[in-house]
Amino acid sequence: MDDVTAGDKVEEEILSKAFEAGRILISAEAGSGKTWALARLAIKASEAGVVPVWVSLRDLPATGALPGDPDYIMREVVNLSDPPLKTVLKYHGYAPRTIVLADGLNEASREYIRPALGALDELARRYPFLSVVVTDRLARRAINPNRWLLSTVLPLHYDEIQRVWSGSLKIDTLPGKLGLLTRPFFLDRALESERVGPSGAATIELFYGGVLGLGDDALEKVSFAAMREYQENRSRIIDLARFGKLAGKRNMACLMESGTLRVKDSDAWFSHHLLHDFLVARHLAHNAQDWSPSSFDQVTLGAASFDALRLAVEQIDDVDRADRFISLLYDWNYSAAGYSLVEGRVSNGMITAILAMLAEKRWDLIKNTVEEVEDALRLNGSRLSKVMLAAQERSDLIEIVEGSMGNDLQFSSWLTMFSLQDDFTATPDLINNLRTGDSLEGWALSNSLRRCTLDKGASKELLRVSRSDSPVHRWRAVHALGTHPSTKNGSALFDRFADKDSWVRAGATRAMVEQAAISNDVLREKIIEYMVSAVQTGRIDSRMLDVLAKSLNVRPRPADWAESVAPLIQQLIGAAPNLDAQERWVGVMKEIVAPDVT
Repeated sequence: MDDVTAGDKVEEEILSKAFEAGRILISAEAGSGKTWALARLAIKASEAGVVPVWVSLRDLPATGALPGDPDYIMREVVNLSDPPLKTVLKYHGYAPRTIVLADGLNEASREYIRPALGALDELARRYPFLSVVVTDRLARRAINPNRWLLSTVLPLHYDEIQRVWSGSLKIDTLPGKLGLLTRPFFLDRALESERVGPSGAATIELFYGGVLGLGDDALEKVSFAAMREYQENRSRIIDLARFGKLAGKRNMACLMESGTLRVKDSDAWFSHHLLHDFLVARHLAHNAQDWSPSSFDQVTLGAASFDALRLAVEQIDDVDRADRFISLLYDWNYSAAGYSLVEGRVSNGMITAILAMLAEKRWDLIKNTVEEVEDALRLNGSRLSKVMLAAQERSDLIEIVEGSMGNDLQFSSWLTMFSLQDDFTATPDLINNLRTGDSLEGWALSNSLRRCTLDKGASKELLRVSRSDSPVHRWRAVHALGTHPSTKNGSALFDRFADKDSWVRAGATRAMVEQAAISNDVLREKIIEYMVSAVQTGRIDSRMLDVLAKSLNVRPRPADWAESVAPLIQQLIGAAPNLDAQERWVGVMKEIVAPDVT
């Protein structure tokens, strides 16, 4: 991955590489200046005689485009372009060199991300004179590394921060901790408010309060209105009339006059998505009744961006409440819980527990899961996460966790569940603990049960939990079933394909793949038949398809794995609604048949 910094030479290099590779994906943390990097690149392109075309990907949901149709998405990308890309694409004769600058992939809803990347990829393929540069958050995307060049935006150097700070004629000296100011968004907010908060949320609040003059009552109204927009629109585009009614005329005028809220016709959007995310986070921090999977899904646009969740944690003053917020996040998405750990807000015990449960998945059967959790640990960047990344065996990880936990009685039950030895014999009473209301204990047990031996009573109890009333309890049970292949367990997982909860269906899909990977030939064939029939009868939804695409590449790989899953992938290709979806499964098969270098 290449690094991107400011400066004419760097922008010239990006421009050169864009035309050499055809496609560049620039990723970085929120507020790192990705949009400004694109803007500078547009200027440099114009100076070089290249036509720069801007596309704001956050507007895709507002177009009404169906996320499952990449051809339609490509047409909408063209329609969103400024200046209009149609003019260039219809150019008769010699076409000018063109660079499409697609900003904010992570600002579109999750279901649009893959189709948008596919559409941009196809634009670069169809038109040789055209190259694409896309900005995104730090995330691992399913792209073809042979076609896409990956880059990242580096943090601002101390000398650059000092230069900007001194040039602003500020009397105050730079604060001792510069971590926040290495991201241009927060440096700008600090310069505007003339103060730096101890966190991203505190710095943004200083902007709203000190610069815009919005007090607590005003912020409460605006935060509620911002939350409602994510709930209703599921995008960063705001319905101006509805937002104004809830936020209040005076507050609306303040946001619009300051340029914080940008307006076009009946729609609006915040000048930076972190300004919207902060308001939503403020509402979440003060309203525990909204701490639910549906709310988490709404404020992250379907897990496309976790910034609002971390900003919420930064605004929760009580450690016990912050711990509960994190535990509920883990019930919804373990990557979100890992991203939202904030030292000083979340207890050390909770931080250790979440990082440990991420690190435990480094020995998972599914390659994509291993990559995701290792990415999350690296992004956390703490000393503890680095030590966990260096652990060679799970026994080493348990030793690290026990040493870090000390005598923290609050997490003693979790530690007992987490530290269960491999091949212990589970009893029905132990299985029943999957029904606990404590998220961490429940998932620690679910993970540990995957390594255990199930006696007859425990097997029956695990199947009973997989049919319980609680979707979270069912999800924990099907997760545990993944490493206990049998005809009865495979049938139970297949039954969960019709579960009313989407996460249970997704968990059952993953578990079916795991069972197939570790079964004997006869049982593997039966499990694959289950999944083939689910595709043929339309019982596989979009989330289950995503899980299949991520989980079919297993490590270590059975010798005949490619031959075993070929009938399933053939069915998936046949059922695909368009060429892009077909190519997705072709790509999955290519990964499976590639040499296993692990």
